[in-house]
Amino acid sequence: MIAVFRADASATLGGGHVMRCLTLADTLAGAGWRCGFACNEEASDVVPGISRHDLLPLPPNADSVGLMRERWGDTWDLAVIDHYGLDAAFERALRPIASRILVIDDLHDRKHDCDFLLDQTLGRGETDYRGLIPPGCRMMMGTEYALLREQFPLRRDAALESRRSRSGRIDRVLVFFGATDPFNITSSALDALAFSGWKGGMDVVLGKGAPYLDAIGLKITNKINGAVFHRGSDDMARLIENADLALGSPGTTSWERCCLGLPTVLITFAENQREIAAGLGRAGAAVDLGWYEDVTVVDLAKSICDLAMSPDKVKKISDASAFLCDGMGSARVKEALGT
Repeated sequence: MIAVFRADASATLGGGHVMRCLTLADTLAGAGWRCGFACNEEASDVVPGISRHDLLPLPPNADSVGLMRERWGDTWDLAVIDHYGLDAAFERALRPIASRILVIDDLHDRKHDCDFLLDQTLGRGETDYRGLIPPGCRMMMGTEYALLREQFPLRRDAALESRRSRSGRIDRVLVFFGATDPFNITSSALDALAFSGWKGGMDVVLGKGAPYLDAIGLKITNKINGAVFHRGSDDMARLIENADLALGSPGTTSWERCCLGLPTVLITFAENQREIAAGLGRAGAAVDLGWYEDVTVVDLAKSICDLAMSPDKVKKISDASAFLCDGMGSARVKEALGT
């Protein structure tokens, strides 16, 4: 069985599209599938894990369909597309090659020609894609289909039990604004923690392809005592489990934090994150501070202090977030695909 994935990652795009595809690819590979990735040349720097599978780097403006056929032949069992710049026209070009097509989307802003459509956005419904997909397309909507790596559901019970025993106390903070953090919100978060008088533990994570990686490393070395800087991490589940509060963005990592019940103060920096942030805020599953340009260091420091002094509030946010996602989405998608 062959599955071919089409997704990109970069310092500007971040790694979310490739990361959720990689999660599904690992799940399929565990069932004996052969998986290939057609990605832009920068993707492997942002998400090194794709090298576990057959990787085809695509030069700019390349005939991607032609190159993909050269690499994986004329008969695939599944094509998976997770790309805001591709639509029904690209998917139709794959019809003679792929027996089935799965589209992963969260914008519902263009037409698709697919057999399966996955949108893991909180509150997403089938009516959001009315007129955008063909009749008979199977839809997988909402956070129950969120694609999380196996490490998250495996640690869920232990993480939630640990949170109950801590009773809303905040001793350790996780700072993670995506693999690339293109607007350097991490720096502002570190300033806010310092301004708040934070004296507890701290984990700071940036992917190895992040543009401000060295600057953040230098800042931590010179100014932030007690912070542990992770230049990429293969064990985000452990960092999330050990933290009592996260400062982060409402990207795909939102569902990882929810799975392990980690309360989060959210700052949004991409248009496709706005709906996720609003949904988490309405559900009481995070504190939504809004758009990054409108959030000051003082605003963020006040939120940190408010939560540090409100253990009952922290517990409520933790419970609400854990209710939203159990981490079994990848298994559900695999089942839906009939594998």
